[in-house]
Amino acid sequence: MMNSRANVRPYNPHVLVGNWYEDRVMEEEVLKDFLDKRYSGQLASQKMTEVERMSQSVPLSISASDGLLRFGHQISLVNTFTYSAQHTGEKSQLSCCLATGIPHLSGANDGATEITATGTTLMRPTVRSTFVIRK
Repeated sequence: MMNSRANVRPYNPHVLVGNWYEDRVMEEEVLKDFLDKRYSGQLASQKMTEVERMSQSVPLSISASDGLLRFGHQISLVNTFTYSAQHTGEKSQLSCCLATGIPHLSGANDGATEITATGTTLMRPTVRSTFVIRK
């Protein structure tokens, strides 16, 4: 009796039948692709974890009574004069945030990575939309 599924082996797993070499090469390629994606963070589960992490709320720094910004403060950049649609003329606020998952290598040889900045109408301070002032 012939089994209808192609990948089911009717014999001992050590018996090589049919296109065994191609099957072995294909299994090795699938494993290699999986390991490459896991190493580079391209697996769907890793992407979902990153999206959840970047959506967590973060408290913003409250400046002293003078209202000045200092190094180490966590801030959110908001543009209050943005037209939400090209032809409607409605104004809305846009919060600056990072486009994660789209790294760009900089032209310098220092190994730095540039990250694309985008805007969102979500005004809640999140990991993605909060910046720390550094020297």
